[in-house]
Amino acid sequence: MVGIEFRFPGGQYHATPWQRHVNEADVEWPPSPWRILRSLIAVWHRKAVYEEFSTETLRNLIDALSSSHPEYALPPAVHTNVRHYMPIGGGGTTLVYDGFLRLDRDAVLVVRWPDVNLNDAETRLLKRLVDKLAYLGRAESWVEANFVDVFRGEANCFPVEQSAKTLVDVDRSAASNDMKEFTKVLVPMSHGEFKKWRENEERTSSKKQSSRSKRFELAEDLLEALSVDTNDLERAGRLQPPGSQWVMYERPVLDEFRGTHAIPAVRDRSERYHAARFAIVHDRLPRLLQTLDVADILHMAILSICGDAVPTIVSGRDAEGNLSVGHRHLYILPEDADADGRLEHITLYSSEPFPPELVNSLLKLRKIWTPLWWSGERREWPLYLEGFSEVRAHDTDGRSQEALPLLQAARVWRTCTPYLHPWHVKRNGRFGPEEQIRRELATRGLPSPVRVERLPAVKVRGREYQTIQFQRYRRSKKMNLPDTLGSFWEIEFAEKVPGPIALGAHCHFGLGLFVPRKS
Repeated sequence: MVGIEFRFPGGQYHATPWQRHVNEADVEWPPSPWRILRSLIAVWHRKAVYEEFSTETLRNLIDALSSSHPEYALPPAVHTNVRHYMPIGGGGTTLVYDGFLRLDRDAVLVVRWPDVNLNDAETRLLKRLVDKLAYLGRAESWVEANFVDVFRGEANCFPVEQSAKTLVDVDRSAASNDMKEFTKVLVPMSHGEFKKWRENEERTSSKKQSSRSKRFELAEDLLEALSVDTNDLERAGRLQPPGSQWVMYERPVLDEFRGTHAIPAVRDRSERYHAARFAIVHDRLPRLLQTLDVADILHMAILSICGDAVPTIVSGRDAEGNLSVGHRHLYILPEDADADGRLEHITLYSSEPFPPELVNSLLKLRKIWTPLWWSGERREWPLYLEGFSEVRAHDTDGRSQEALPLLQAARVWRTCTPYLHPWHVKRNGRFGPEEQIRRELATRGLPSPVRVERLPAVKVRGREYQTIQFQRYRRSKKMNLPDTLGSFWEIEFAEKVPGPIALGAHCHFGLGLFVPRKS
């Protein structure tokens, strides 16, 4: 075993995750192996360790630490941020969000590679690099680091193995009863994986490069890949460092942590769950405009796994083939939780408890993909089941801290996908979309809104999207709809109302989805 202990004497840890803007105030937790190895390489250069140890020894050390994914023992941490105005050119200022984790000054973070063994030269080099490491992440994240080869504690943050991991058998430590969540961690490829990746890049890079961009020189090995300057990556138009990959990790929930939501791990398959949530893990997440397609594909995947034993909650039809009434069947609601225009979660909800057939099917679900008859490029997206929830929608018990994001309570709700009114408008113009929204809310048992306002478009990071840009037709089923264009709306209630709120045609597939308006 090889490990490193980190203490944060300043009580703070600052590190912006890869592919995230610093002003989003997110924090990379746990510190990624990619970040740790880059820090060690920086120490080798800046602290003149190269005078004592050769480049070949450093290369062997990097290859060894990249051969497997580490485990972590994470201390308790709280996500917080400070806001201040930074001067900019022209005498103005801009609001800056500085996100970081607050830790106890004596807290210890341990990262360990249980399957890695180093020779004497590599061990001495790692000890020297770790001893000279002054910070991790941003410069204000001071650290005191120590090399360890014996660890008697319990790890609480593990890589998720897709082929062998299910949430029903999570019981690795005393912390396994606590709330868990999943997060993507940037890790280096192994030596063999990097070699195959580089061969493939050499064959395809010339086709990918724009004629106006400077050709990006591929790294020869992992050491060189980890040493590439981020400015060079940006100039080459690369969204991910060469030789890196995303791995899903399970970690304890951070207090006040943004961007992900934890659900208690599944312990049995009893009929008490009303919701489930998946994370989509891919370097090319589907767009918000593809909401209907993603929900449709997931629905087909569940039907395929269920086989002949498809429950009514999934098919929407009873044993005699009659349509279910009252919207008691399954809602499949893709989420853009961080409002970046990409779908990174999918919430499934039903007012009726999930039957065992559905629970078993969701536990088997590992990925979704477009069928062969699907138009356009074939796509597939790995899925990770974050867990199940017993919370029902529209309860009035004030359980906002335990509810999933789409089940949170709010007074003002705004559509993030087009609302297609389900009934025909009268010839005299009466019974238009606003009246239909009010009727649908009433049939769902929700209070009458004090305000219903039509919006011209939806905005995602300053960019406006019109309804015509969204997919509005199910590719798996032909339907004649009263409304084929759609519209965007904002509704306000006198009191807070819990979600989910999805109205109109295709509301069970993510269209007409209302989300709490962010102030």
